[in-house]
Amino acid sequence: MPMACLYFADAQRLSLAGKPWCFRYVYHDAASNSHKFWLATGRGRNEVCEIHFGRIGAKAQILIKDWDYVATKAPEKEAKGYDAENTPYIRVRQSTIDASFGPTYTTSPLPPATPVTPATPPAAAQVGSTNDPYNRVVQVCPTTNGQWIAVDASGVQLFAMPKAGAMKLVQDGTATVGGL
Repeated sequence: MPMACLYFADAQRLSLAGKPWCFRYVYHDAASNSHKFWLATGRGRNEVCEIHFGRIGAKAQILIKDWDYVATKAPEKEAKGYDAENTPYIRVRQSTIDASFGPTYTTSPLPPATPVTPATPPAAAQVGSTNDPYNRVVQVCPTTNGQWIAVDASGVQLFAMPKAGAMKLVQDGTATVGGL
C-alpha cells in the first residue's frame, strides 16, 4: 500500500485543488510515557473532515469537523512537537459523507450480478476523466476474467481492480455489487 508523509501545508494545497488529502502527526515523549497520534483526512475543502486521534496502539477516537478546524488545530499540533509520519491514505468513511450530505446513490434492489467481460478494459488514466476532483464509486461489478470494475452513479466504468479491493468497498459500505 503506498504511503506518504504529508504535512498540513501539503493537505492545504491539495484541498484548494479539491483533491482528497490525509496526513498523520505523532508525538512521543518517553519521559512521560506519552505516545499519541493525530490524523486528519478529507476530500477537498468544502466537505467534512475526519479527525482520528488517541494513544498509539489504542482504538482511535473520531471527530467530524470542517476544514477550518483542521486549519486551526494542525499548526497547534506542530507547535506542541508532533511530527509528520508516513501513512497510507485513509478515506473519509462513507457513513460520515452520508450523514453530512445524505446518500447520493439509489437504494433500490439491484438485479443479480451477471459476470461479463468488458469489450475494452478501462485504463487507469480514465480515473477522474469527468474533470471532477474525484469519482464516487457506487457499484462494483465482476467480470469473467476475475477482475472487478468500479462504476460511478452515472454508470461510467472507472477502473478495474482485484476482487479483494472490490470486497473492501462493499464491506465499508462505499459500493454495492452489481452486474455490467
